[in-house]
Amino acid sequence: MDELIEDMYETTVQMHKALMEENIEEFEELLSKRNEMMIAVDERKANYSDYMYSAKAKTIFEEIILIDQQITSLVQNEKDKNQLSLNQLKNNKQVSKKYQPYSKQTYGVFVDKSK
Repeated sequence: MDELIEDMYETTVQMHKALMEENIEEFEELLSKRNEMMIAVDERKANYSDYMYSAKAKTIFEEIILIDQQITSLVQNEKDKNQLSLNQLKNNKQVSKKYQPYSKQTYGVFVDKSK
């Protein structure tokens, strides 16, 4: 069980590193891998109703939580940046529509069939 928890810690460290390098694809893969590990730990703990984590496992969990808090703040910052960029694009689009309302080009042809 401790080996699986150590693997979770290593995966969490790799997740943080991938996020710092802005490698989102690797971050997502590691996140799903860690999720599978967490499920495995929960299943093993559920099989033994009186199982207690070792002191080493508890310290590893505390370190994982600290790294997760850093990851959460980094992800929140990226989310805020992306939201700001989207708002700027939206505003630019609205302004350009207000000042150039007649610049739309239609490439169709009107055919009068009544004649």
